[in-house]
Amino acid sequence: MSSGILRALVGLEGELGYRLPFALQWIWPLPLAIAGFLAPESPWNAVRRNKFDLAKKFLLRLSSSNEQEAEATLAYIRHTTELERVETANASYIACFKGTNLRRTEIVSVAYTNFVDPY
Repeated sequence: MSSGILRALVGLEGELGYRLPFALQWIWPLPLAIAGFLAPESPWNAVRRNKFDLAKKFLLRLSSSNEQEAEATLAYIRHTTELERVETANASYIACFKGTNLRRTEIVSVAYTNFVDPY
């Protein structure tokens, strides 16, 4: 949207040419705040906080599944969360710059740089 707004206003001269894009950015906080307030809680986050009953409630609310499907999904989320805990137990930011992770960090950094400034 910002790209479209800037393209539409590129020919506009005077103060309005730079003030209007800045003014238009302030339209978004209110609808985003309302959407964030009304958005349902993530069952994954509830499982990570060890609130399994709440996660099951959220699963039933978010989907049209029955009780058994919600239990199966909850078991999958619990299993995946436990695998993540075990895998990241001894993780550190220093590990991003050692061994094969260094190469991954370099690739992501280059990809991020190209994404942010493609020109």
